Parts: sequence; C-alpha cells; structure tokens
Amino acid sequence: YFIHGNRDFIMRKQYADMAAMTLLDEQTVIDLYGTPTVILHGDEMCTQDTEYQNFRKKSRGWWWPKLMLAMPLWYRKKIARNAREKSKLSQADKSIKILDVVDEAVLATFAKHNVTNMIHGHTHRPDVHTYSSNGKALTRTVLGDWYEQGSYLVVTPQEQKLINTPFK
Repeated sequence: YFIHGNRDFIMRKQYADMAAMTLLDEQTVIDLYGTPTVILHGDEMCTQDTEYQNFRKKSRGWWWPKLMLAMPLWYRKKIARNAREKSKLSQADKSIKILDVVDEAVLATFAKHNVTNMIHGHTHRPDVHTYSSNGKALTRTVLGDWYEQGSYLVVTPQEQKLINTPFK
C-alpha cells in the first residue's frame, strides 16, 4: 500500500501496478484491531507553510503532473534536484513552528474522519501526541524520515508502540 508524499506525488497507477502496490487516498481510514485510524502523509496539516501549500496545490492539480510526465526523465530529474535544493534553502529560513502541523488542522482531520487515532510522517519528528476533543482522547503518531533515524510503529490488539532507532 502506498500514500503519496511530497516527492513522489506524480507516481500513477501504472507504476503502482508494476510494483504490485495499491495507491491509497491521501487520507485513508484503516481499521487497526478495531480502532478506526486515519493514515496520511501529513503535509496538508502544515498550513502555516504557505509557500509549500501553494506548491502542493499546484503539484496535485490536473495540469502540472501531465506537464512533468511529458518531459524527458533526465529533465524531470534535474527539476527535482533543483526543487529539492530550493526547498532546503527555504526550510532553513523558516521556524519549526511554520514547518510543523497546526493543531487546528490536526483536530479538523480527526473530526473529518470521525477517528481517535492518526498516523503520519512529513514532519519527521517521531513522537506520540495526545489531544482531547469533545470528551474523546485522540492520539497522533508521527513517524521519522529514515535519514538520521529509523522509526516504525508496532501495533497489536493491546497497544500501539513507536520504536525509534538512531543510525549514529
């Protein structure tokens, strides 16, 4: 199963079929041992990063992916490298608060899907966050990026446990 992230959003069904993957919606509710859980990349909840949100909107529109896929692979790779460098420079000047999820967006996502459990990445700061809304306990688990640490989630009928493993 696969949910698009912020660097692989152009991947389409043809490739997923060749790789024996099922593409999931950007926000998908799954059942984890009886607990409805929304899984998502998470970038859409970083609403204060307006520069990134504008790029996200454009890159997921109808015309931009078609334009990118019409270009030769070598040129697309060049565009991707340049975009990644520009993104690194842009992030260096932004506070962590701007780059992180916004609580209002998190709570709206919980409410939209009527769930009490959420799992996402994108911010890459592995942790388990708890909230309370309308008398319900809500849990948001953030997975890491696999650059400086590995993180994964172990889920059993009894518990959900985030495991972090530093690479250094």
